[in-house]
Amino acid sequence: MNEYRHRVNDWLRALYGDNETVLDETGRIYLTHSDDIGLVICVPDEADDVYIYADLMRVPDQPDQEFFEQVLALNGSPQLNFGFNIFLERQSSQLVALYSRQVSALDIEKFGNILSNIPKTIQSLRLQLIEYAQDIKKSNFQNEIYRGEFRQ
Repeated sequence: MNEYRHRVNDWLRALYGDNETVLDETGRIYLTHSDDIGLVICVPDEADDVYIYADLMRVPDQPDQEFFEQVLALNGSPQLNFGFNIFLERQSSQLVALYSRQVSALDIEKFGNILSNIPKTIQSLRLQLIEYAQDIKKSNFQNEIYRGEFRQ
């Protein structure tokens, strides 16, 4: 186990108060923060980085370009995305939030603050994405009504 995995394991043990909450042999752990927020913490082998992943939402059925433009705009706005990057996991059609930092730039207090803020952050990102999807769906629906596509 490298020095950075060891450090993160020490923080996890201290923060969760047990010896079971540690990275596995691949440098990963899955944690559940609430009923609907799970996250993966990953410390790659021989790297000074910690990655935290959390599912945001499935991509809406038949998304249009405007939805992805909104996601990209959110991705490029640190004041709105709280330092998370958003990417598409193609196999599951899931939008995923990713936070990364160098382990050497953290201590137990900073790491604990990051973990404790994740549920609120993920909820905020989810709400923004759902709002984008609903606004676009509503706009498309109104355009279809305007064009008379719902007339019999």
